[in-house]
Amino acid sequence: MDARETNETINTADTKNAVDTPLFVLLHGFASNERDLPMLMDFIAPCAPWVSLRAPMNLGFNAHAWIPLDEWQNDTLIAVARADLLTWIKDNVPETRKIIPFGFSQGALMASEVLRSIPERCAAGLVLSGFINPVPHIADSSLADSNVPVFVAYGEDDDIVPPAFLTQATEWFASNSNATIKTYANTPHSIAIEELEDIKAWISAIVEGQ
Repeated sequence: MDARETNETINTADTKNAVDTPLFVLLHGFASNERDLPMLMDFIAPCAPWVSLRAPMNLGFNAHAWIPLDEWQNDTLIAVARADLLTWIKDNVPETRKIIPFGFSQGALMASEVLRSIPERCAAGLVLSGFINPVPHIADSSLADSNVPVFVAYGEDDDIVPPAFLTQATEWFASNSNATIKTYANTPHSIAIEELEDIKAWISAIVEGQ
């Protein structure tokens, strides 16, 4: 159940091409796979290049995870997943190319780990229905100083991530980044249509501001 594999990907971009356009790095949630989030890109950023990574823990039946279920804030396990992800980015995306980590649930944890580890590589970030590692990171202050825009959101009826963890994540990003915080009424552990519309507008504003 916890066998680790090399990250598999699907993408719309030559990730090794050092172009100016930021690369979205899509990070799925627990028990999902790399085909989960790409369908959203056609709506929120139809012309943007992206790569979608499969988490390295194989749960069977095409389900994968970044860390075991219920190990929400285990720094040791998160560090292993973070190292895998940062190594993939280092090996596959030129240092001169900016990235936009985009994660949902456990993938939001991993997006936050990227933002907190290599903020200088990030053009922006999306942390949706997720939680954070409470252990301080060396680059936390760099993220705070970088003015990297981060969209942080969750459904008010989320029945998967504990409310205290959702609140902790939003409060952390509000204090340590250039964050846009959104919550959505009558929304469980999912991404609401209203949320997608807000993300689309947020991305458009970032692109126009570059």
